[in-house]
Amino acid sequence: MPIVQFRQSLDTGMPPDCARLSTASMLWFVGYEDIANFLMSSEIPANNFQIREIHCLIYEEFLNNRKLSNRYGCQLIDVRSTVEFDILQETTMGPDDMAVVALLSSDSQCDHMVGIMRGLIFDSNMNWAMTLSRENLDLSCSMGWTTQTTFEKVYYGYHYYPIKCESISSSRHRKRHLHCKEWKKKQQQEETVQQPGGGSKEEC
Repeated sequence: MPIVQFRQSLDTGMPPDCARLSTASMLWFVGYEDIANFLMSSEIPANNFQIREIHCLIYEEFLNNRKLSNRYGCQLIDVRSTVEFDILQETTMGPDDMAVVALLSSDSQCDHMVGIMRGLIFDSNMNWAMTLSRENLDLSCSMGWTTQTTFEKVYYGYHYYPIKCESISSSRHRKRHLHCKEWKKKQQQEETVQQPGGGSKEEC
């Protein structure tokens, strides 16, 4: 089995960073080491809920880039607004598709994220990737808990799939990624530097 290149720290005082680590490990496995290293060096707060920021970084900077051998489209996975994303169905993902998803467990928790690609689970709590199966998803859901929990379904995340370059300009595709522009605008606002005398300067 492939190694999980980036893993959670054994230091229990460190905040969880499973979204970034699992995404970077999956990208490393598929040969995008530069994207993985870029992601790991980016200043994103370490916690489980930064998947939107991670998506905007890797998608806008790399996966939506004509220079890559495969250019990717993206499907936002959200059980509140879309059809259920059944990760265990063989037809859900193609051989070169990638997904970063939050797992909803039997105790109604969804605070752990993993990467899925080529029938493998990239879990930052593990040393090695695992075969995609319900049993291994159960294991991902129960890691670090004293009580046994099981996998219920995918709750939230992003599904990336190779596309033809000419299809990228569709209005449907552009609409999917308007939230990235909104996030970048928010980031710029948060980077405003307070100046002496009460003035402010926004850094580009």
